[in-house]
Amino acid sequence: MREPIFDIFMGESEKDAIWLESIAGLPDAKQRMEQYAAKNPGQYFIWSHATHSILDRVNTFSQRESLADSSAAAS
Repeated sequence: MREPIFDIFMGESEKDAIWLESIAGLPDAKQRMEQYAAKNPGQYFIWSHATHSILDRVNTFSQRESLADSSAAAS
């Protein structure tokens, strides 16, 4: 039996998320998403085609980065 395929995205699901790759098996997809997040802080999520839903997400922006981003946007 084949493991289901999951897509990993960077960004917000409600906006223009960027597809990164497809991974077989949820544990492997979660591990890969964490690797992306550790290397490049941001928002990431795992999408399931089977359930048409987000199964997991991570946000590794630090408090400082988030505040700096919102300050720059307000300027």
